[in-house]
Amino acid sequence: MKTKNFTRLFIFTFLLFQSPLFAYDVWMGLHCIPQSATTNIDSWKQTSNLVTGLNANLAPCDPSPGTVNESDIACTTADWKKVVTEFSNKSSIVEIARSNFKSVYKPEKPILQELLTQKFNEASTVGYNITVIMIYNNKVGDDNYNWLDAEATAVRTWLDNNNHSGVKMMWDGRNNSTETHYWFQKDIIDLLMIESGPELWEANNGDVTGLVNWIKNPANGISNKRIFLQIPCQIDPYGISGPTSYIHVRQLIRNLGIKFGLNFLKSNVVLMPVTYNSNPTTPYSATYRFWPETKENGTLYVNSLTGLTLSLIEQKSTFENGATTAQCNSYTRTTANRVMVKKLDSVETASILINCNKGFINVNLGSKLSTIEIFNSFSRRVYSISNVKDDISIPTNKIGGKGVYIIKINNVAKKIMIAE
Repeated sequence: MKTKNFTRLFIFTFLLFQSPLFAYDVWMGLHCIPQSATTNIDSWKQTSNLVTGLNANLAPCDPSPGTVNESDIACTTADWKKVVTEFSNKSSIVEIARSNFKSVYKPEKPILQELLTQKFNEASTVGYNITVIMIYNNKVGDDNYNWLDAEATAVRTWLDNNNHSGVKMMWDGRNNSTETHYWFQKDIIDLLMIESGPELWEANNGDVTGLVNWIKNPANGISNKRIFLQIPCQIDPYGISGPTSYIHVRQLIRNLGIKFGLNFLKSNVVLMPVTYNSNPTTPYSATYRFWPETKENGTLYVNSLTGLTLSLIEQKSTFENGATTAQCNSYTRTTANRVMVKKLDSVETASILINCNKGFINVNLGSKLSTIEIFNSFSRRVYSISNVKDDISIPTNKIGGKGVYIIKINNVAKKIMIAE
């Protein structure tokens, strides 16, 4: 007799003793999202379900006249709430430039501790979870604003004393300088940000290639720190020839695999496309459109922030195994092997209930802040979320196809078998 095909999720207690290899994660910047995103949610919902984290920079879109986005309207607070609600994973980076708080140049600004309070209040209002504070030096006009060691330490102290000890600190480095090395090597800096667009990587502006090689060198003591690559993307309406941002960034990811080895892409690295407001005097500086992510009934990616981001997520294995130039230049979206879970044998262990329904793994964490990680059969992490509590729903298409996976909740691991 022919057995009817169905999907089951079996959960068994399993201890994980080996150190996992990793796969790149994809985060996305919220910069310059237009109000129209709130009324066209279906056009970017797959990206919002799959992206691993956010840069919660709520910079309002302000497109220049004559650009392709000139009719975009900035989001209000209510609009930002609607946008953030759509993301399954609300783990977020919040930026603090040195010019953002009181200094000799800006005596009217809030003191650092007041600014931190404001940042967390805004996160609570809008609905994202701050998991990373990114700090960096900057220049406004002719004035240079530079962080002091004591100020960075004060951030860490404030976080620890205000029930945010799980929040990590990050430094934004843009060049292979002594200053970048100094901050990257500091113990209180947990994560490393390298901000550079594809055209700057090609030109090796700031010797970013040398910076990655310096980080990877074990002698410098930080090769285990996670690297975030913030990649500014724009649409160019000013007559400058070149590939679209969609193609350009995908070519960049391929070239990173060639330059640093495919293991670099398979390491604990994060790709984070973002966009900024238009500047007609700067090449590649028109704000990248946010939506739609696909077209032609979902068979083609679109040259947009969500289209690019979705392609990097869904075609992760293509890039990690050496994408060809033709693959980088293609907008074709192949059908992924996605398993819809129809039945689950539920178990309850240590007051954490895991079950599944209609394509979602549902985890009831209770009131304790927790970390969830899922690894595939090759011990590569395919999903992670931290500082979460209560009820969490994880779409099964975030994980992959049928097979054996390990779900770790606060480092307690269970084996998950998805089989048709």
